[in-house]
Amino acid sequence: MAISYDGLKALGVPEDYLKSFPLPFQQGMAARAAQLVDNGPNAPEHWDDAFAPGTCHIALTIYAEDEDGLDEALSTAMDVLDRSSGVTLIGTHQFGVTKENKNPFGFRDNISQPTIAGSGVSPQPGQERSIAAGEFILGEDSETGAPLGVPEPAELGRNGTYVVLRKFISHVGAFNDYLASQESDSEAQHKLGAKMFGRWRSGAPLVLAPDQDDEALGDDPSRNNNFSFKDDPRLMCPHSSHMRRLNPRDSQLTIMTDVNIKRIIRRSSTFGPDWSPQVTAADDAREDRASTSSS
Repeated sequence: MAISYDGLKALGVPEDYLKSFPLPFQQGMAARAAQLVDNGPNAPEHWDDAFAPGTCHIALTIYAEDEDGLDEALSTAMDVLDRSSGVTLIGTHQFGVTKENKNPFGFRDNISQPTIAGSGVSPQPGQERSIAAGEFILGEDSETGAPLGVPEPAELGRNGTYVVLRKFISHVGAFNDYLASQESDSEAQHKLGAKMFGRWRSGAPLVLAPDQDDEALGDDPSRNNNFSFKDDPRLMCPHSSHMRRLNPRDSQLTIMTDVNIKRIIRRSSTFGPDWSPQVTAADDAREDRASTSSS
């Protein structure tokens, strides 16, 4: 469960404590639209009503392994809501993942995650080391050896974290049309898309499969994330690709010198029909196809 800054105000948290939170959290996404480039169709006035500034106070996210588990958890949550006072449900949305864990563009997602030191989980093949818990959990030691700033009083933040929830529409047809405008051959289009994501649709990284997709590699969690950008002298994975921008790994950096202090734990979910190469921009207006990213 996440509580927004407006939610804390609604709960009556004193002003001095509210001011102890980081400025971006105080301001909220809508007020930071310029920094986030949320303009034009992405501007706050076009967001779902539930995400209008000052509207959402509490966000409850429920994860389940299957539909039965989700139905049971939802039933419990709604029962609690029915017995509560002062709480109004302003919106719900059911998301999920495909069996292959594909995003709306047909690419395998949620492959690489940072490992938290002290969690008892060993780093994935390809992860250099675990990252200090304080980079994710308030009150724990960060990569500096000391905790990051915790809101006051400490009970408001200790053992908590900051959650970012963004819901967006994916223009799958426009993406397909762009690839088709650049390459006439379907395999060449597939490769261009891989260059933009950093992986083939199977999840196989370009660094390990530079010339063609390798489904066996993409399906193998012991290999599909076990690579270094030092092994990419030909720059098969472009610096501008989604994967390399999200985690530069051991790339030579000009601004940020320690990639371990800017990692996020991210879970992407989707809704709408599965990706198809036949979808065009004309279909984007007719299909409810989108994704969310919670980090």
